[in-house]
Amino acid sequence: DRDTREKDIQTAMEAAALSPDGARIYPAVVVADTALYEWYKSGEYRPLSVDEACSIAAEMLEIFEDAGIPVIRIGLNASETLSNEVVAGAYHPSLGEMTRSRLYLKRAASLLESRTASGEIRIGVNPSCISLMVGQKRENIRKLEECYPGTQIKVRAVDVLPGKVVLLD
Repeated sequence: DRDTREKDIQTAMEAAALSPDGARIYPAVVVADTALYEWYKSGEYRPLSVDEACSIAAEMLEIFEDAGIPVIRIGLNASETLSNEVVAGAYHPSLGEMTRSRLYLKRAASLLESRTASGEIRIGVNPSCISLMVGQKRENIRKLEECYPGTQIKVRAVDVLPGKVVLLD
């Protein structure tokens, strides 16, 4: 039986309630010559896309971060051997970065929900997190500007904790 977003989120909440020292998030991948591969070939199993897994993993990441639990890995460690054996599923060498970036997008979007003004909007994040806020190929900036036509999103380094997103005046 395939996991669902709801099951994954519930599992993250239950795991966070145990107060572990750290957590890892590993979305399933289909590897050749395994039972899961046979289920995939027969249509019994449909793996998550990278985008679906990234979205769910971002929700799980937020649960762990809100509980003060560091997430030390998201996705399988990329290797040439594994790359040649993965047939389907949420395998991407930058899955962790993509997931963290997705969480930054969510946090910025929630800050902007009540804004109606157009023009320049400045978002502040920790200096080490600017690329996560901007997103790969400026994806987060593009998405925010699409949601808020007439705005120009600028990201600035400010003295806040990693993970925090603030609106600047």
